[in-house]
Amino acid sequence: MNSGTQHHAFTAYPAFIHEKIFAVLTLTGIDAKGDPLFFILIDRFLSELQRVKLYERVEMLAITDGLTQMYVRRHFVERLEGEMDRSKRFGYKFSFLMIDVDHFKRVNDEYGHLVGDTALKQVAQTVKRNVREVDFVGRYGGEEFAVGLIETDESPAAQVAERIRKSVEARDFKAYGEHLKVTVSIGCATYSPTLSSVNQIIEAADDALYRAKRLGRNRVCASIENQRREHP
Repeated sequence: MNSGTQHHAFTAYPAFIHEKIFAVLTLTGIDAKGDPLFFILIDRFLSELQRVKLYERVEMLAITDGLTQMYVRRHFVERLEGEMDRSKRFGYKFSFLMIDVDHFKRVNDEYGHLVGDTALKQVAQTVKRNVREVDFVGRYGGEEFAVGLIETDESPAAQVAERIRKSVEARDFKAYGEHLKVTVSIGCATYSPTLSSVNQIIEAADDALYRAKRLGRNRVCASIENQRREHP
């Protein structure tokens, strides 16, 4: 061994939550193992890390729907307000989708609520897989989901909606030994001078959603306001 080699003290201190390591504090060049004050400081630091991590987890639980792992409606609307404001100030594109599971009451009546809840969870997974990380999704109501599409205009929004619709239609939903098919209807609305508030864009997407249902369900419809803008 080279006599000129320098040896630096190295110590690692793991931090645990629920008996699982979530962080490791590493120290190099410090050798204070015999100093009780050093261990008090380390313990305080790791405790603070645990407190921050637990706070983040509680905060996430407060804004996340337990079944679908999507944002709860309140937090989704807060995000929607922020993105609408950003679009208004900087002229960004923004689109909003309202998604409803077709004949969901029939699913609950025929298969029971446990199967219905599992189907909802799988629909939510399908929706999330078909949007980008930058987009945000929420459980808007019982069987209604909402999607915010960042910097997305009418045509790309319709493509995303159609991709979601097709993916749900193609999926074989399995729950408690049951196999069932599920479809969704989707209404699209895009930020514009006539759809410049949260209430306006939600109402426009909702109207488009119910038009999709009136036309036979399992389809995508764009808001009338956006259609007028594309075809004046």
